Amino acid sequence: MKPFDPRGAVVLVTGASSGIGAATASALEKAGSRVVLGARRLDRLQALRATFAFPGEHLPVVLDVTSPASVAAAFREIDTRFARLDGLVANAGIGAWHSVHETPEETVRAILETNVTGVIRCIREAVPRIRSSGGGRIVLVSSVVGRRGTPGMGVYSASKFALHGLADAMRLELEDDGIAVSVVCPGLTQTEFFDVASGEKGEKPAASEGETAEAVARSIVQALRTGAPEIHRASPLHPKRWAGIVTQIAPRLVDRKMRAYHRARRSARLK
Repeated sequence: MKPFDPRGAVVLVTGASSGIGAATASALEKAGSRVVLGARRLDRLQALRATFAFPGEHLPVVLDVTSPASVAAAFREIDTRFARLDGLVANAGIGAWHSVHETPEETVRAILETNVTGVIRCIREAVPRIRSSGGGRIVLVSSVVGRRGTPGMGVYSASKFALHGLADAMRLELEDDGIAVSVVCPGLTQTEFFDVASGEKGEKPAASEGETAEAVARSIVQALRTGAPEIHRASPLHPKRWAGIVTQIAPRLVDRKMRAYHRARRSARLK
């Protein structure tokens, strides 16, 4: 697999209007990439681009990953402007805070359509273009709960588990094309995610909890540079990090530990 130099590379970041996506777009701009900023809110993308040193080198595009027409149109804009694509950061995603059996049908559909089907739509458009550019990188933004289901986020966890299955297959499918596929797994991050996620606010972490979006963005840029199969932001001692590993050996033990951990966190948040 050839090295990936972000300088001059054309990289699409989905969900670039806020949070991890916006931080990643900014980090790539500083690294010298030509960034395609994709999201539904064009005004936010234009405002973010205006903060870049050379705004004219970057392209904001309206991109709704739940719409096949929107995805196809966004990639046509990339073709017209750059005639190449070197990398994809599939970051767009939504969540919800419900028990699995209490998750409304429309919420289930929205999460899976955005976090799984929407990612596949972008991959399907990106792969032929990256292949034509001589190879490159695809980074899927998962979560620590993509390796271990967590109470209150079962459907979201399932959607992130799916990304690991996609990446495992794609690494083998695309290796001969010179395309490396990585998964980055953030833990709690200081973004709008939990503010806009549906569910009981008293049980959700606050936006101020966790690490910064900029810290996660650095790992995404690292994944682009190195092609590392998987990068975890959470400490190896974090319950959701080790739980994904130990579950394979002692699932009941992990259940007990995770149950106690989440009960304690829930109690603390509801005080």
